[in-house]
Amino acid sequence: MKKNPIVIGLAQALVLVGYISLVVQLMRSGLTEREPTFLTMLLILTVFTTSALISGTITLGYPVYLFWKQKEFKLAIKSVVSTAIWLSFFISAAITFVITT
Repeated sequence: MKKNPIVIGLAQALVLVGYISLVVQLMRSGLTEREPTFLTMLLILTVFTTSALISGTITLGYPVYLFWKQKEFKLAIKSVVSTAIWLSFFISAAITFVITT
């Protein structure tokens, strides 16, 4: 079966947007009006760092597999570029939505 980098990029971007939405929803539900403590700030930075690791894995995991195991260098690069383009599209759509509402 031929692998389409556009579909791979779309799938990775959708999973990443879903993950980010979940993290944002969890963080919004935990915010309160009280002053942040040391532990709150520690938790926020830990979540941020862990989120960066998970986001990197979602975005680069399959292309790295293609690059090293399958030796499909062009497909790996095309899928990373496709993911970046899809994410840019989703960001543009979100900005447009926020501006128009």
